[in-house]
Amino acid sequence: MNSDSSNEEATIAEPTVLVEILKTLTKMEERMGKIERKFDRIERITFKLEEIENAVKTINERNEQTENSFVGLSTVVDDVINQCTGNKQEIQELKLEMEKIGSEVKKSNTAKVTDQSNVIQKMEESLIDLKCRSMKNNLIFSGLQYQKDEHVEEKLRNFLQNELKINHRIEFGNAHRFGKQGFNGTRPIVARFLFRKDLEMSGHGEQPARQHTKTNIENDFKSSNIFSLPNSDIYNASTSTSSDTCNSPRKNISAGSDLNILCLNCCGIKSRVNYPEFKDIIDNHEIVCLVETKTDDIDVINLPGYEFKMKNRKKVTKTRSGGITVGYKEHLKTMIEIIDTECKYVICEYVMWFQVNGKTFNLDKPVVFGVVYIPPEYTRYSSDEAVNEIEQEFLRFSNISNYICLLGDFNARTGCDDDFVIINER
Repeated sequence: MNSDSSNEEATIAEPTVLVEILKTLTKMEERMGKIERKFDRIERITFKLEEIENAVKTINERNEQTENSFVGLSTVVDDVINQCTGNKQEIQELKLEMEKIGSEVKKSNTAKVTDQSNVIQKMEESLIDLKCRSMKNNLIFSGLQYQKDEHVEEKLRNFLQNELKINHRIEFGNAHRFGKQGFNGTRPIVARFLFRKDLEMSGHGEQPARQHTKTNIENDFKSSNIFSLPNSDIYNASTSTSSDTCNSPRKNISAGSDLNILCLNCCGIKSRVNYPEFKDIIDNHEIVCLVETKTDDIDVINLPGYEFKMKNRKKVTKTRSGGITVGYKEHLKTMIEIIDTECKYVICEYVMWFQVNGKTFNLDKPVVFGVVYIPPEYTRYSSDEAVNEIEQEFLRFSNISNYICLLGDFNARTGCDDDFVIINER
């Protein structure tokens, strides 16, 4: 019994050992698999390390090449620095030479410019002299009606014979219409007299054209306005009725109705109003007419007790220029009327018109004033038609008043000639 039982125990123990052995082998196999995978990783890492070593070698080689290149570059930079230092010295020497040459050229140019300025000035004087000489025997006739296919010279001869009673034949070098349309839609006529005596007889003779009154002018211009051009300066020689009021003593004005009127080229009003002396001059006058005010439409002139109206240049520029301003004391604002620039009469930019109630002077009609500023010749604002345009407006306003006065800065430059017109008594 005992032997059988021991055999049974031995039989049972053998499978158990085998199972343990299998388990152990299985674990060992798993561990060997892990070891193999780690060996594979180690191999891959080793391969990568070899690649890294090769890359490091390549980088080291490139670094050596770069170091060698830097050494070469430093040599080149040193050469460049040395060259720049040498160039700098040469440039300084050249600069000194250029300054010397520039100063010499400047002196030479200054002398040349001075000489050229003198030459230009002489040429301008000669040109003005020639212009004056060429216009010396000219007369302008305004208001003669236009007919198609008209003969201008014959029209003038008929006018001189019928209106001025000049019976002998007048010889003209040239006669033609020019400029803009005038009062009755016609352009004025300029005539060049061949003989000085004919010119003097037409403009300054026993019955000169200046003695023809506005009554004849209004009568459809049966007579004409005539302007003489002795030295390029045009003066009114026709409407003595209009001019007498401003050039002769005011016989019809009562002692308490005098007005002090100032006309002044202020050359920039905005800076002038800051001076007490200028304010004192203004305060001594009821009406002030200022030209070349150099204002624009956004400017405001503030002087206590006065109202100001401005007529500025329409052309916009960087620098302000020109401009006309009329100022009057506030107690006169009901007696003074600024003639608006939209008025049908006003087209000229060289004159600003206003009228004073005639009752101020015990007159039956208003007194019309025209404040004139004509730009100097040879400037960008000058115009050959300035005087003609003012003339046309003067004639237009002569329909509404017998009393017209022009004042301002005409830039006439009359030289040694008279800058006034003597009005003959009737």
